[in-house]
Amino acid sequence: ISLDDAAFLDLPLTASNDEGPEVTLSTEFAGSRRTWTGRIVRVEGELDRKTRQLTAIARVRARDDAPLLVGMFVEAEIRGHTADGVFVLPRSALHGGDHVWLVVHRPMQFGWLPLFVPELHQRKVDVLRAGRGHVIVQGGLHAGELVLLSNLQAPVDGMRVRLASATVAPSAEEK
Repeated sequence: ISLDDAAFLDLPLTASNDEGPEVTLSTEFAGSRRTWTGRIVRVEGELDRKTRQLTAIARVRARDDAPLLVGMFVEAEIRGHTADGVFVLPRSALHGGDHVWLVVHRPMQFGWLPLFVPELHQRKVDVLRAGRGHVIVQGGLHAGELVLLSNLQAPVDGMRVRLASATVAPSAEEK
């Protein structure tokens, strides 16, 4: 487990604990997918010298039809913290590490007819976590706002844009 990932888990770091986070282990074995469920009960007392990662020890429920063999490579899915009010964006939507471009409809008056002109505005956001192809933003965005996903050559704050289509991105809770 990377040290960055450990921040999102309630790992038993100091002593063995049967109340550690839930874990599901899975692998392909003898031509079929096998899974086991259990809990992380402890973490090894040192970091791996090469990878600088933690090694977690899980206690799983025994299964007669699928033994978990010593040395078997498995994938582990560990239940972590739940974050409220977050948004998942493509990594390409993030600029300068912590800014996004929003499309804001600014009101204008055209004679007696009110118009709403789409303009770009940059906003700083709080990135909770960054993955390979996405980022999880916890602060700085609100439901219903339009985040620019197109890669513009030289965007400028207040620049007018034309929308080909607009889709409101769902928050993580809506997915």
